[in-house]
Amino acid sequence: MSRFFYLWSLFRERADLLPVQFVRFCMVGVLNTLTTFFTYIALTRTQEFFLIHYVGAEALAYFAGTIVSFTLNRNWTFRQTGSVSIFEVVRFYSALLSGLAVNVSIFYVLVVWLRFYDIVAVGISLLVTIAWNFLFMKFWVFTAQSTQ
Repeated sequence: MSRFFYLWSLFRERADLLPVQFVRFCMVGVLNTLTTFFTYIALTRTQEFFLIHYVGAEALAYFAGTIVSFTLNRNWTFRQTGSVSIFEVVRFYSALLSGLAVNVSIFYVLVVWLRFYDIVAVGISLLVTIAWNFLFMKFWVFTAQSTQ
């Protein structure tokens, strides 16, 4: 019986990590979305320049959200230590771009080819993109080798 408990504890050590990281990843996603939103509001409501150039404000706000995402996911979600490498940053932004491509592609297929209602298609494409981004971040961006 003690062997069973030993094997169970080994399984729990490894199995518990993935759901915890995924929940943390989603929490970071909420925080970086709020960062983007409130940065956009701050820029467009306090700076006349950005009230006119709102696309630029959204680009800056989105970039601010990615900085929050990188920092929190690296340090809290995936518990990376050591200094940040340029390779890690490049992988991070490459993963985000691949997620955008997956999101838009799925949305296009669902709406144009399969005639889904656009709001439903957004929801489905977002769910797939969240999973895609999580897997990319976990297994490619924030790995032990990512700092090399």
